[in-house]
Amino acid sequence: RRRAWGRGQLVLAPLEEARDAAFRRYGRLERLTTPDWRIAASLDSRCPEPGLGFFGGLEAADRDAAASAIVAAEGWLRDAGATRVQGPILRHTWYPFRAVTGGQGAWPTLPGEPANPEWFPALLGELGYEPVVHSVSTWTDDLEPLVRHSARKLAAIAERGYRIRALDPSRLLADLRAIHGLIDRCFAPPENHLYHAVDFEEFLLVLGVQPGAPSTLDPRLLLLAEAPSGVIVGLSYNVQSGPLVALKTLAVDPAHAGAGLGGALAAETHRVAKELGVTTMAHVLMRSGGPATTLSTGGATTVFRRYAVFEKALP
Repeated sequence: RRRAWGRGQLVLAPLEEARDAAFRRYGRLERLTTPDWRIAASLDSRCPEPGLGFFGGLEAADRDAAASAIVAAEGWLRDAGATRVQGPILRHTWYPFRAVTGGQGAWPTLPGEPANPEWFPALLGELGYEPVVHSVSTWTDDLEPLVRHSARKLAAIAERGYRIRALDPSRLLADLRAIHGLIDRCFAPPENHLYHAVDFEEFLLVLGVQPGAPSTLDPRLLLLAEAPSGVIVGLSYNVQSGPLVALKTLAVDPAHAGAGLGGALAAETHRVAKELGVTTMAHVLMRSGGPATTLSTGGATTVFRRYAVFEKALP
């Protein structure tokens, strides 16, 4: 039978196997599979909310099969000691999570974006789940406003001794180590749902970087802000798909807030995107009502997709 979403593969790709292995160093994960569905249930020992388990990685032949999979995941989690469950979350929130609740099928399609049938949120409601975290993605086909001010913003931060540069392939691991430390200084709930640190090895796997395999990172689209000391204190992480660039992460070290780095990184990102021939920019997976969404929509972007994380208590 045709599956409702996902590829329906029963054998994990090497990258997913490596991610599972990294997670299992500190968490518990079970992949439950039948001919009609597959799902992962997990408990993250580093989760900031004790007793919380997750389901994710759901593939199902139809709505009934999806319901059966979720119930099976709940049973495993209950037996493992969880008192609540959230989903869809595969492993934890460093990896793709959330369900699409609005704008399914709307253009543009984003690389790495969550996907599910339109009936999925209603099914979760029938199973007793309620949305607890809401997110949005926005887009614009007018890159000029920020591009126009890029030179001015770069000059302003240069006066303070900062500069913006692209990821350096000749020192890839050193740059990625610096980014790993920066993210740990920048990310925190509630803007980053259930955030906790991961080690550098798992961080590389999150990015899809594996030892001995070619890097898929485009250095032109990973921009770094350096302080006068040379320390990396900001980044803009982006992914291109045809005529679209998706801005996935914009972060500035709190110790350097107010220096204009966020605006300069955004402006330079849009300038580089236009230089690459991009006509559309998306700001993706931002918490509804959070600072990133406010800045994005204030810059004349339009919300085109909505998402949520769902939760229920386990009796």
